[in-house]
Amino acid sequence: MALRKLWNASQTDGNVTLEEFKTAFGYHEIYQPMFHHLDHNADGVLETSDMVKEFLVSDINDDDQIDMKEFETFYHEVLNHIFGNNHCHGHHGGK
Repeated sequence: MALRKLWNASQTDGNVTLEEFKTAFGYHEIYQPMFHHLDHNADGVLETSDMVKEFLVSDINDDDQIDMKEFETFYHEVLNHIFGNNHCHGHHGGK
């Protein structure tokens, strides 16, 4: 659901702002640090280039698809980057 909202937000101008990101995910302690992690050039907007970089990092087996295992690995790595190894803030990522 959140990814669909982000996709819809990006269709107007190709970008996602922090406010659009927050609206897509709802208020949650992770939305702001996650946004800043994804915003590679720190311009306050998620652009296609930001998301392509994340896709390339996430696609471990280079098949141009992100399967659930790759997504979970990516998500856990992002949480570790944002919160450190103690990211037990209610995020279980299917584990």
